[in-house]
Amino acid sequence: MDYTGQLLIAHPKLRGTFFERSVIYVYEHSELGGTSGLVLNKPAKHPVKELFAQKGYSVDFVDPIRRGGPINEKAVLMLHSSEWYSSNTIMSNEFSISSDNFMIEKMSTGNMPDNWKIFIGISGWAPGQLQSEIDGTPPYRLENRWLTAKATPEIVFDYDGDEQWNRAIELSSQEMIDYYF
Repeated sequence: MDYTGQLLIAHPKLRGTFFERSVIYVYEHSELGGTSGLVLNKPAKHPVKELFAQKGYSVDFVDPIRRGGPINEKAVLMLHSSEWYSSNTIMSNEFSISSDNFMIEKMSTGNMPDNWKIFIGISGWAPGQLQSEIDGTPPYRLENRWLTAKATPEIVFDYDGDEQWNRAIELSSQEMIDYYF
């Protein structure tokens, strides 16, 4: 299955790891290349305006930078609505990913997407690893597997923290009920 555009939602029994109570947007998935995603609901300690200040721009954004994952924590990516683009944007129907200095320059002048979140770091899985985690194939455990749901703009952009995780759990549950009944 292709998980691109899906949410991975941490199982309620997953405890004691970076991914506890996390909601991840999968922006890339292939059998040969593995899977990449961004944890949506883990704010970092720094506000977005500090990132802009490091690049020489003054903005009044109050949003936090989010920790997209434990891999390559120096990488800066922006998940945003697809009506907007920068010089290095991966476009899709509802959500796009940008990662370049030009996106910061554009946003500092008021040219920005309707919806956006900025991340440091990514989450990644080797080829086949994510499917093994979802299936609970050893060494992964069934009680710690990922729940899935189709990403919606509301879940991705309107919520954060535990509220986002709770809403994603509800979405995944509703999708399962709709599928089976």
